[in-house]
Amino acid sequence: MGNKAIKLVQSTRGDLKFLAKAYNRLASIQEKKGNLAKAVELYKESMLEYSDAKIKDKIKALEKKRKQSEANAYMDPEKAEAARQRGNVFFKQSKWPEAVKEYTEAIKRNPKDPKSFANRAAAYSKLMAFTEAKRDAEKCLQLDPKFVKAWIRKGQIQHLEKEYHKAIKSFEKALEIDPKFPGLTKLMMDTRMAIQKRNQNTDVNSKEQQRVLNDPEIRAILQDPEMDFIFEEGASGSQHLKGCDERPGQSQENPDTVRRRRHTLKGPESTNKILMAMSFHLKKFCQKKRPR
Repeated sequence: MGNKAIKLVQSTRGDLKFLAKAYNRLASIQEKKGNLAKAVELYKESMLEYSDAKIKDKIKALEKKRKQSEANAYMDPEKAEAARQRGNVFFKQSKWPEAVKEYTEAIKRNPKDPKSFANRAAAYSKLMAFTEAKRDAEKCLQLDPKFVKAWIRKGQIQHLEKEYHKAIKSFEKALEIDPKFPGLTKLMMDTRMAIQKRNQNTDVNSKEQQRVLNDPEIRAILQDPEMDFIFEEGASGSQHLKGCDERPGQSQENPDTVRRRRHTLKGPESTNKILMAMSFHLKKFCQKKRPR
């Protein structure tokens, strides 16, 4: 019936709305039969004749449903494990791209297996694709929060990204799960040494400085109104920093001059003064926030 209507409208050059409705009718029949690909094709034909926002949304929904249906049909745990084992073989042969390909196939076949995500994270790390590796490690941990190797992998990547305190937290999670995991203690020691070395190094490059300033916790601290006072005191070399018992009076120096100097601080002495002031401020800030 729908095909006849289409031919009739086309032959008589009738209203395109009727032609679009005919295509929609045929698409609806195919959708009910489960032939989603054909239904999408017919709905698109309808849109060529007459644009309809509802039909456009229908096409998007059907395409999403079709992709999900195809993905579900593709799943096979046995084939997934076979692909993962092939990936392991490539990994041992140092063929990282081939390993990633097989692990990806395993994930498509069984996206609920944390081992495939952990394996692909390891392969990505070998390729120095750390963003992808960390994403896979986190996905692995979503599926299995006690997957100790994923915590270690995440910590190693955070260490490489110089997010040392986050790395320590990841290693501590791994330590809670398996205190005797080989090499874990050394990884934590290496990260703690990296923190100590960075604290001793006052020559911070612009990239590292920007990374630190982008940290949400650091930004929250620096947005506290009292930090302006602390930076001004550090910039002017105020003697009040030695005591810090009470907030002193205003500096005798021109405030604009102090403010400009604050943004151009260089050298270990100024840095140490500011760090000392920040340390004191944080202590007072924590005391204020401590519940009584």
